[in-house]
Amino acid sequence: MKITELNITQFRGISDLFFTKFGKTNVFCGKNGIGKSTIIDCIMWMLCDETFTYGLQNDNNKNKHNTKDVIEVEMKVVDNNNNEFELKRTYFEKWKGEEFQKIENKFEINGAKYTSTEYLEKIRNIIGINTNIKTKKINILRLMMDTSYLENIDYKIARDFIEEILGVVSDTDLANDPKYEIIRNGLLSQQNKEGKFDIVKTKSLFKKNLDGADASIEEIKNQIKRDKALLSEFPEDEANKIEEEKTKLLSMKVEDNEEYKIKTKELNDTNTKIESACNTIETNIKELQEKIDELIVKGNKIQNDITLNDNEKSLVNEKIEAINFSIKELAKQYKDIEKEEFTEVKCPECGYVLNTDKKNAFEDDKKKKLLEIKNIASQKKEEKKQLDDRLAVLEKDTADLKETFNATGKEYAENFKQLTVLKNDLEDNEEVKALKEKQTKLQTEISNLTVAFENTKNEKINELIVKASEFGSIVQLKNNIEQNEKEVEELKKQKALAEMQLQCLEDFKQFKLKLTRENTNKIFPNIEFEMLYESPTTGVLTECCYPKYKDVEFNGLNNGNRYPLGIEVIEDVKRALNITEDLPILIDRRADLDEDNLNAVIKLTDAQIFTTLVTNDTNIKLNKGE
Repeated sequence: MKITELNITQFRGISDLFFTKFGKTNVFCGKNGIGKSTIIDCIMWMLCDETFTYGLQNDNNKNKHNTKDVIEVEMKVVDNNNNEFELKRTYFEKWKGEEFQKIENKFEINGAKYTSTEYLEKIRNIIGINTNIKTKKINILRLMMDTSYLENIDYKIARDFIEEILGVVSDTDLANDPKYEIIRNGLLSQQNKEGKFDIVKTKSLFKKNLDGADASIEEIKNQIKRDKALLSEFPEDEANKIEEEKTKLLSMKVEDNEEYKIKTKELNDTNTKIESACNTIETNIKELQEKIDELIVKGNKIQNDITLNDNEKSLVNEKIEAINFSIKELAKQYKDIEKEEFTEVKCPECGYVLNTDKKNAFEDDKKKKLLEIKNIASQKKEEKKQLDDRLAVLEKDTADLKETFNATGKEYAENFKQLTVLKNDLEDNEEVKALKEKQTKLQTEISNLTVAFENTKNEKINELIVKASEFGSIVQLKNNIEQNEKEVEELKKQKALAEMQLQCLEDFKQFKLKLTRENTNKIFPNIEFEMLYESPTTGVLTECCYPKYKDVEFNGLNNGNRYPLGIEVIEDVKRALNITEDLPILIDRRADLDEDNLNAVIKLTDAQIFTTLVTNDTNIKLNKGE
């Protein structure tokens, strides 16, 4: 896209200025403060709705001599197919007398009117931006004109944009590769809200596991050495015999005793007879008990619902009371405002009212306040009506719930009465009484038999324990040594895993760094563009986003070297997004470019270049080159 005409009216300090027939390079010349940079800002304002000087603040572009003047800028451009487009922007404050009403910000292309969003979208379409840029807060149109744009915005926004162009694989997707399975959970545990892994914290986690395993292995090995030294001091054979006898006693069970078996069989037969005799009555008792339990649950729920309704009624009544108070206060305010009167100031000679305008303003304000109070009061009455309706619903619901609760209580009483009758029937059954007496006797005999068996067994075990007291530490030492040796083997596995995790994490870091640089080089083949910085001393990876020239960051370069590097970035972004047209490159200071840098800039791009140069000219002059 090439600019062919530019007509500026009341844009900042420029009252009226017209240029036509621009070249490839265009230098606005003149003394300081004459408005050269204003023209550069005006071009940017027309094409991306921002300026170098004030960014998105349109209000600062008003004519400084008269802020009520209408800003009007017209620009003619042609695309590569010689299609002509007439762009027009109008910006002004709309007043009614001395009263400000609103800002008018109008956009036109070839006479058709557009909203701000539609206008900028149309310009994007003209220059061939067909990609839907998802990165928020990125102005792709300004990026096409401003060589320092990516460096001057938040690096996170710039990085998101470059990653979108690159189609960068997320950290999570990288970690899903099977070869990173052993570090995946560690990485995910150190993932920030942007979805990026903190490799430094992950490394600390694995290193902590490694150091912990090392320390534990050393400590346990020392303990094994001490236990083996103690074990060598005890006679092992006698202790083993005592331990075998104790193990045999411990394995003995009362269930193997013949008398216990006979008594247990007799008890089981008695239980079966009792169950058969009581089966019908107990079945009915169980059914009635289940029904009673259901009624209790139902009653509790109804009581809970009644409580909830009562709580809500209290809240509704409080709100109604508050609304009634507000309505009374509004009525009082209304009467107070109605009583307010304006004091006229009259000419002592002719009686003419001198402050008519203020009186009219007072009356208008009074009407506005009274209308506002009426509207608020109406809203409050409507709110009160809705609350009254809700209160009526709650009252009815509560009455229905209480009626249901009473019916449930009545049903509960009837069922409980039937249950009491059935239980009495069960207790008065003579056959069942006799069987239960036998059952109790058998249970007592079995219990006594079990106690006697266990007492005899424990006495023998205690005798062995006393006998083996001097040898007791042998078994414990053996168990300790065996357990500790198993723990050492497990810790060795943990140590080996931690070592593999640290190596795998380093491989992951290097792969991510390599992949990022390879992808970046595809987009920016002719320049260095840093997205990840690896510290040469700590190995820490830091996210960044800047181009470099001879290993010097963009912000560290002088302006003469920044401009060619910035244009390389613009051209590479155009290629990555398949943008077919140029926007003009805007450089505010021609003096920053020596002839070599200027020639480099011209060769790097087919876009028009607009810049400024301080001269002794009292009027702005345009020097252009093909």
